[in-house]
Amino acid sequence: MSLDTLITHNTLLPATPDAQPDACALVLMGGGARTAYQVGVLKAIAAMIVAQLPGKPSPASPPPAFPFQWLFGTSAGALNACYLASQAVHGLDALPRLATFWSALRSERVYRLEAPGWVRANRIVAGLTLARQVRRHRALLDTLPLVDTLHRAIDLDALERALAQRIIHVLGVTASSYTTGEHWTFCQTRPSHPVQPWHRPGRRAEFQPITIEHLMASSAIPFLFPAVPLWVDGHKEHFGDSGE
Repeated sequence: MSLDTLITHNTLLPATPDAQPDACALVLMGGGARTAYQVGVLKAIAAMIVAQLPGKPSPASPPPAFPFQWLFGTSAGALNACYLASQAVHGLDALPRLATFWSALRSERVYRLEAPGWVRANRIVAGLTLARQVRRHRALLDTLPLVDTLHRAIDLDALERALAQRIIHVLGVTASSYTTGEHWTFCQTRPSHPVQPWHRPGRRAEFQPITIEHLMASSAIPFLFPAVPLWVDGHKEHFGDSGE
């Protein structure tokens, strides 16, 4: 997914004539470690915004406004984008809240490998155990812990409120269809947004409510995490990490 693609298809155009002409877009790439670095940068941006405020804000004063109106992400970057969108109703506090979320994240809240420690001592047994894991979960790792983590962390109702209140305009999540090989950008806007789905060689865009399934599809690393079925064009296709 590129910013040029989003601009070309008018995804970043203001939804209404009275929308802010200087609104900002945030496009977040994937990659676990890189995504953690993104959190640090965003936390620093929040601190710089606060430092530029006139006077010293009191603890009782409301936080500054959320600084981004268009959020797009792929893979782990999509998780960050969606989390921020769901926290946008809290203004600038959304950025340090994302850092708090990452600080509490542990591997057991992301995946589960059903193999006792003693299995590693025998290559044959380890191979058989991993093969059983693949048959059961369609991948090496069980990602149900991540599903639970995202359901607990991301308030999709708050995301809809942020869109309805025009705090944000668009949330976009990209994923690759293993069925067709096309890259999809799933976008959620408020109902009055005029942008229509678009299609160009190898790339599609669909406007529909973002769900945890979209996030799991975008972050489904091939072979490690299972592909996720999503409904597109009236049928199911299996999606995974777009690698973009």
